[in-house]
Amino acid sequence: MNDTVLRVNDLHVAYVKEDSVVEAVKGVDFSVSAGSVLAIIGGSGAGKSSVALAVAGLHDQRKARVTGKVILEHDDIIQMSEDQLDDIRGARVGMIFQDSRGALDPTMKVVNQVAEAIRRHHHLSREEARTEALKRLHSAGVAKDLLRHAPYAHQLSSGLCQRVMISIALAGDPILLVADEPTGSLDLTRQAQIMRLLRERVAASGLGMILITHDLGLATSIADDLLVMRGGSQVEYGPCEEVIKSPGHEYTNELFGLWRQTCFGKGKGHAHT
Repeated sequence: MNDTVLRVNDLHVAYVKEDSVVEAVKGVDFSVSAGSVLAIIGGSGAGKSSVALAVAGLHDQRKARVTGKVILEHDDIIQMSEDQLDDIRGARVGMIFQDSRGALDPTMKVVNQVAEAIRRHHHLSREEARTEALKRLHSAGVAKDLLRHAPYAHQLSSGLCQRVMISIALAGDPILLVADEPTGSLDLTRQAQIMRLLRERVAASGLGMILITHDLGLATSIADDLLVMRGGSQVEYGPCEEVIKSPGHEYTNELFGLWRQTCFGKGKGHAHT
């Protein structure tokens, strides 16, 4: 699909403190098409997560100044009121964070948390929503029998908790999914499994996805397009294959050099799959 679900133009994000203003994002431009994945990569402090929060409309308007355009289909998220933002969260934009277990309610069975998310966006009875939740969890790799024996988040592995969070994020059938370091706490095998699941969901539903990561190997394993950030600025943006083959910026070239050294250097780490 080539339909654009998100277009970001000249995005700036600044955090207002008592005695200073910190510019976290300095004029970023990109778009996301239906059925495609954009990976935003960069080191700590690059501004990646600030972009993710702006796209999802999650910045605290009292502490952050967000300017530019963030067009979701035909609507500018930056111009929306808090009530309008509440309406699109989950329904049109889904969000996945790194700490999946921390984001889940420890006192509520995970199947009921997915069911409640489904009921927020669909006119279903509690029983219908529970049936749909079990179906979605099963398709995400969380078996019904497992939930019978381990119904709460603290009883599940980090990988399974992330699968639950993916089910919650997709409960409203959004057109855009924003995943901020979704595999940061997982081992390599589970990282690959979660990336495969996300890629399958993108292909099956035709939604657009933004992956925020510092892991270049992870980004290149799933992304159609790549946006490289450094110090709040955009230094490179283009089709993933083109950026890999011919980096146009010194910083991107440096990132790829370090990644290759880590993956293929003698006794230095493992290649991501």
